[in-house]
Amino acid sequence: MLGVRQPLALLKAGFTGEDLLAEDQPIFVQATNDFSDTEAHDLIASCFRGVGSAELKYSRLARNGRHHDKIIAFIRALAADPMRVGAWVAHKEYALMTLVVDWWMEPLAYRHGLNLYKDGGNHAMANMLYSCLEGFWSPAFRRKLLLHFQRMFRARTIERYEECRALVEKEKQRVDGDREEILRYFSLSFMLLGYQHVAGVPERVLDIALTGLVQLGHAWNEWHKGPWTVVHDQSSNMAKQKWIWDAYSAATLPEARFENPGTVAQFPMNVVQRFRPGKAASDLRRSCRGLRGGASFRPEQPGRRGLP
Repeated sequence: MLGVRQPLALLKAGFTGEDLLAEDQPIFVQATNDFSDTEAHDLIASCFRGVGSAELKYSRLARNGRHHDKIIAFIRALAADPMRVGAWVAHKEYALMTLVVDWWMEPLAYRHGLNLYKDGGNHAMANMLYSCLEGFWSPAFRRKLLLHFQRMFRARTIERYEECRALVEKEKQRVDGDREEILRYFSLSFMLLGYQHVAGVPERVLDIALTGLVQLGHAWNEWHKGPWTVVHDQSSNMAKQKWIWDAYSAATLPEARFENPGTVAQFPMNVVQRFRPGKAASDLRRSCRGLRGGASFRPEQPGRRGLP
């Protein structure tokens, strides 16, 4: 990698690995910025004057009404230069629905000559199924069905496969009309792909952390060529996932670009992992904590367009 390494501060909230149905953490956020040490320190000092906490915990700031103006001031400061920050946000239950489409329905479509990814057909199917499972049944049934698929793809054992198949077939026999048609999308792959397909699915296919990092990394590379030094908290669960960082910072990957409606992935990522303890890195991460919380804070002000 050539050029000066630029710091890219990264912080995560709601990371639960392959468990995308954790009730207490329905949203997964990855927040980034490329502020210098001085910029991060000055931003925090100007927007959060009087906040003595060592970390800018959004949940703590939001509980106290007198800090809301500080959160809004922080968001406005970031909006003034939106190419310096980026956040990737995922609703995890819906993300699991898209992964069921990717790993359970798309392979069957591909086997029969259909390109489910053309014109965003995979997104359309996920939207339809997510809505219909609630509309024709309930949010509780949708969650129950997705939980069975999550267990099946995480364990990839014949026992979990049969449990999932039994749930789908039992419900399919109980209903008719539109509801039976919806369940047919789930049942066909049991008949035509079978357990052999599940056993051959790669590990960690339900972990969406790398997906978000790739999209954020591509967005940053569109604006600044880097190379990038990632600064993040060593104590977080995601920071301990060596496989993620090995894949994200691998310089040996051949050049490749994958485009789908609304998403682009480009390799290699031009990223170098590096932990930076100390006061300066602390300020970078603190600014990310504020951004991470700001991604879920909804003040009454016009939206802006910047990094995803």
